[in-house]
Amino acid sequence: MNSNERQSNLLKIVIEEYVDSASPVASSLIVSKYFKDLSSATIRNDMAELEKQGLIAQPHTSAGRIPTVSGYREYLNGLSTGNNLTKSEMNKLARVESENLKTRTKNIARMIAKISDSAVFVSFGEDEFFYTGISNLFSQPEFAEMDYLHTMSEAIDHMDEAIKLMSGQLEVGEIQTLIGQDNPFGSVTSVVVSKCEIDGQISLIGILGPNRMDYRKCLGLVEYFSKLLS
Repeated sequence: MNSNERQSNLLKIVIEEYVDSASPVASSLIVSKYFKDLSSATIRNDMAELEKQGLIAQPHTSAGRIPTVSGYREYLNGLSTGNNLTKSEMNKLARVESENLKTRTKNIARMIAKISDSAVFVSFGEDEFFYTGISNLFSQPEFAEMDYLHTMSEAIDHMDEAIKLMSGQLEVGEIQTLIGQDNPFGSVTSVVVSKCEIDGQISLIGILGPNRMDYRKCLGLVEYFSKLLS
């Protein structure tokens, strides 16, 4: 593995460790878990290079590193597509039944919010939308700061505007991940969103979470959600 491949793998490790722990990732942890045949100095140098490229950053209060928005985007570019759900998760979602499609959609959304530990929104045409799992979003460590909480609360108050904006940017059947300044809900969150047809209406379904969301899982959930409803 050359240095470029190692650094690409290192970025993936930093992001996935940070997603799991919500804590800055130290080079010593990476060496002990993933690169036992390499010296700590080599990994520190690679992390310094990733930091120079703007892909990771060092919080003032920690010796570890966290991903930047640019780092998440780089990670997403290399993320393989395809269903990333377990058989159990797919079975749970597929077995959801209700008296009509709209109610079934809402019930699936509630289950996806639970699986992803994030918020989920669904629009039905242009004038009706539903969301669930906001408490999941606000329980994330990122929202312990009042400024973040206030920004997110304002964004939710204008969810109808965000949905219309995203709907205009997507084609039916398309899935996008919006992060940083591309995200109409604000730069402290990310959205995985798809445009689909529900009961003859052009609709959006999406997962809203912190930038530290499990993108692999959320992409799989949105893709499968779309298939269940189409």
